[in-house]
Amino acid sequence: MTVVNASATTITLSLQNAGSAVLQGTLSQITQEGVATFTGLSVSAVGNYSIVASASGYPNVSSI
Repeated sequence: MTVVNASATTITLSLQNAGSAVLQGTLSQITQEGVATFTGLSVSAVGNYSIVASASGYPNVSSI
């Protein structure tokens, strides 16, 4: 987990190696006390994917 020290930073999620699959749900959240919480996400097709979190001024972080 990467904790963002700046307040009100927007974190956006995307799907890596998605092919035709789509990551669905609310894909951008604003941090609160350095943490962004995402709920209700789904992927439109079965497969092995990584989710990438990105924010301006920070390195991208991928799920395993």
